[in-house]
Amino acid sequence: MTPIELKQARWRAFDVFKEEVTRIWSSGEKLVSRCELHPEVPKEDVHAALLILMHGKPVRDRAWGNHVVYTAESYRLMIHPKLFDVSVEEQRRTLIHEACHIGYSGHGKKFIDFCRSVGGVVSGAAVGTNTNRVAVEQKFGARYKEVAVFNTEQEAMAHGRSLQQAYRMLHPQPEPGLSIRLAFI
Repeated sequence: MTPIELKQARWRAFDVFKEEVTRIWSSGEKLVSRCELHPEVPKEDVHAALLILMHGKPVRDRAWGNHVVYTAESYRLMIHPKLFDVSVEEQRRTLIHEACHIGYSGHGKKFIDFCRSVGGVVSGAAVGTNTNRVAVEQKFGARYKEVAVFNTEQEAMAHGRSLQQAYRMLHPQPEPGLSIRLAFI
């Protein structure tokens, strides 16, 4: 992709982002006027990121109840060129995810539930996949490894609980326990 094509693609993606903000949030039209396309790419290894600004400075976890909708003076969307390596539908799902951050900081359960309900992807690992699935990961040494994948969070939680119960039966004496986590993929 040439620099000019990339610039055009970024502006088209920003237009999609603004459409999704308007669709998702009841005050979306007012919010869109406070949205900007940031000239830089995200520093993390992500497809896109949303900076929420108060008094010209980025803020983290500043919420009005569960929402940051009414507190920020502006929102700056940062788009990484790798966003354009996936399908248009996956790009839209990623931009929906970023639009959800206008109302929810972080990636907690409420954010995940809301993001899924409006069609967003809940994890960068899920970009390029057609489903939002949940992996159960178990810690081996210093790293977590995927041990099972499920279609729902409830199935993954049940599997994780059964692994922990089996571990307790095999190791009744107090010692460092089994470490399990869920990963949304």
